[in-house]
Amino acid sequence: MYLEPMLTAYVPRNSTSLNQQPLTKTILLPGAEGGYKFDNNLYVFARLSGAAYGGVNGYMDVLGGAGYKLDFNDTFGWKFELAAGAGGGGTIDTGGGLLVNPATGLEINLSNHWAINGTVGYLAAPTGSFQAITYNAGLKYNFNEFNPDDLGKISNNEFALDTWRFNLYNQTITDAQRNNGASGAINQISFGVDQFLNENFFINYNANFAYNGQNSGGMASGTLGPGAQLNLGKFHPYLII
Repeated sequence: MYLEPMLTAYVPRNSTSLNQQPLTKTILLPGAEGGYKFDNNLYVFARLSGAAYGGVNGYMDVLGGAGYKLDFNDTFGWKFELAAGAGGGGTIDTGGGLLVNPATGLEINLSNHWAINGTVGYLAAPTGSFQAITYNAGLKYNFNEFNPDDLGKISNNEFALDTWRFNLYNQTITDAQRNNGASGAINQISFGVDQFLNENFFINYNANFAYNGQNSGGMASGTLGPGAQLNLGKFHPYLII
C-alpha cells in the first residue's frame, strides 16, 4: 500500500462554466492518493482533490482507477494510468459529474519507501463541457507489506495485523429532491473502507460522489459509523449503522 500527497493542475481546453463564461485560468488542486500494489507493476488507486486556485472555489473530484508501471531499473519507471470518477462544484460544467482521466508519467524511487511522481494526462466530463490537460506531482510513501513467506520468522508478540476491507460500488438515490422543487434519481460512486475490530465488528468510512443525475454535479457526502457482519462460510452479510 502507499499514500501520496500531491498537487494537480488542470489547464482547461475549450471549456465554459455553468454561467457560460470561458474557463481560462489554470486550476490548482491539492489532494492525496492512496493505492494498493498487486506486484511491482500493476496497482489500483483512489485520489481526492479540491480546488485552491483558479476562480472555481468549491470544485472537488474523486477518481479511482488502475495503473501499470514499467521499470527501467531500480530507480526509474514509466507508468500508465486510467481513472474515472466524479466531480463538480465551483460552477464547472461536469454535467452529471462523471469524469474520465487517462495519464502517463515518470516515477523516481528515492529509497525503499519514498518516491516522487510526475504525470500528464487529459480529463474530460462526458456529460458536460469541461475538459482539461492535467499535470500531477506527488511524493509517495510505500508502506511495509506483509509477506506470508516471512510468517515463520516472526514471533507472535512482534506484530499485530489489522484487517481492512475496501469497497467500490454504485449507490442510487431514487427520489432526490432539488432546491427548485424537482426530483429524480441520482447515481453516486461510493468508496468504502471497513476497519475490523474483530471478526464480527468493524468501523465503516464511506464517501459518495454523484456522477449522474440532473443538476447533481458536485454533490458529495460522507459517513462514519459502526458495522457488524456474520460469517457464514463464503457469505458475509453485514449491517452498517
